Amino acid sequence: MYVTAPTPYQKSLETPIADTVITREEIANSPYTTLSDVLRSLGGVNVRPALDGSRNGTIDLRGFGDTAQNNVVVVVDGIRLNENEQANPRYSNIPLSSIESIEVIRGGSSVEYGDGGSGGVVRITTRKGAAGDKPAFDATASYGSFNTQELDLAFRQQLGAFSLGLNGSKASTNGYRANSEASYDQAGATLDFSQGDYKAGASVSFDGQNNRFPGSLSLSQAQQNPRSTNNPNDYGVFNRNAYTAYLAKQFGQSELGLSLNRREQVAVGVFGGFNVTRKIVQDQINPYTNFGFQALGSHKVRVGFEQQNWTIHESTIDTLPADQQSTALYALDDWTLNPQWRLNLGSRVARSEQTRGTLNHTYSLVANELGATYAWSTHTAVYTKLSRAYRLPNIDDNGFATSDFLKPQISREMDVGLRHTNAHGVSTARLFVMNLDDEILFDPTVGAFGSNTNLDKTRRRGAELSWKGNLDTHTLGSVSYQYLDSEFRVGQRAGGRLPLVPANQVTASLTRLWTDRFSSGAVLRAQSNQRPGGDISQKYSTSMIPGFALLDLDFGYRVKDVNWSFRIANLFDRNYYAYAFGNTGFYPEPGRAYYLTMKVSY
Repeated sequence: MYVTAPTPYQKSLETPIADTVITREEIANSPYTTLSDVLRSLGGVNVRPALDGSRNGTIDLRGFGDTAQNNVVVVVDGIRLNENEQANPRYSNIPLSSIESIEVIRGGSSVEYGDGGSGGVVRITTRKGAAGDKPAFDATASYGSFNTQELDLAFRQQLGAFSLGLNGSKASTNGYRANSEASYDQAGATLDFSQGDYKAGASVSFDGQNNRFPGSLSLSQAQQNPRSTNNPNDYGVFNRNAYTAYLAKQFGQSELGLSLNRREQVAVGVFGGFNVTRKIVQDQINPYTNFGFQALGSHKVRVGFEQQNWTIHESTIDTLPADQQSTALYALDDWTLNPQWRLNLGSRVARSEQTRGTLNHTYSLVANELGATYAWSTHTAVYTKLSRAYRLPNIDDNGFATSDFLKPQISREMDVGLRHTNAHGVSTARLFVMNLDDEILFDPTVGAFGSNTNLDKTRRRGAELSWKGNLDTHTLGSVSYQYLDSEFRVGQRAGGRLPLVPANQVTASLTRLWTDRFSSGAVLRAQSNQRPGGDISQKYSTSMIPGFALLDLDFGYRVKDVNWSFRIANLFDRNYYAYAFGNTGFYPEPGRAYYLTMKVSY
């Protein structure tokens, strides 16, 4: 890893206190090659490894555990990647070299981002064009343990009013466990136009992945040989084509815009000899307007309309037809009363119609938020936020449920927080409590084999503390701590913890610039024990996933425009697992691993 000399941190009232921003420079200067690693190590986010062998780790904000993949929205340039199914948003093939910034927004965010925004949002903005008329080129090549190979290329060129971008990536690995081989391919192109008051653009991308599925082990198998498998023939193939276009016109201080997106994806898999095929098409249409006005201060208003059509065209596991059509109207007002006070107000009204075979159901939802930030001084700001968010039961939830159509999940949350900045860094402290009605989760106690259901009332509450800054002129440090109490609040299981939510999590990093070329760094990640997935049969669990602590080291060396890094992951070769299902299904994680990475940028 290579870093430049640290500079004092400055954050204005414009940056919400509950947000974490990861910049392009931080990504480029890090040893990481996947978005999961960037979020985990640079953002202090709990990213649980995916069970399907892919790099689409489960992003968990505010402790949703088993259902985190359906309670966090991933957005790229305004287009949400979440699908209407029980699956992680497939974000792993986004080339890191194409990213301008990543914003992690914690807490209820359904007003702007709709369904599934209860835990928060990961908002990714990609790079546009290059400075001046000179072309810009980025390349990353990496090789490491388990024969892991990665190549990432990106090219940008400004051509008058036009900006051209090309990117591609290819990766493969033999995997830590038997039958965990995987390969990834991605290619994309963007063309943007900006002239006077007009902006327009279009992009196309193609990505695919092939994964073998090692599956779970019993505890004794995991202890005797964590690299073994009981599923030597399971595999999956996923391919997706995505097309996006946008047009925007400036009218003085106002803007009128429209974005269009289509995704076509095909997934094929074999699980225990059972063949699964799904072909899905999703269309999104998003007209919007941004405008400002003066009235008791300054207002920045965004009003938008969204329409999404999600259709399964072919499937071996669904009763066709299966589709969901959703429309929503939302409005947000960022209201600056004076240099000290800022208010955020917003509301969304949504309607969603879901069809499964001959069954049909319509959901009507409302989301609201009200936030206030007060600049106590030039260095200190405090804030509070009230929000109402929702999650719709998706096609998979309703396909194996206690009723034809489950109720929507509703969350009500209150946040309070503080941020302090000085010449050495920025410190934040946040407290929150979130009450949920009709939370959607698989309950093994329902029926003969268990079923998706609306749970008794639940609650999440916690504290999030972080600091990031300069220890001295050559040393950069950061630390984030999260305490989570995620539990039932009524019924026979009141006080019992929800699955896959560790009560304590810590991420700490230290980077030292020894010379103008050589640097070193260390990242410590630790978490306490957690209840196994699906384990809500009783108030208290009969077994727990043990907590663990992992230390990674990296060393960086820079020669002109080339950054070299050598990373040692899991330095002490800890045997651990981040996921288990009940008392039998264990998923061991890799031991010590080594990665050599070269990043070129000019």
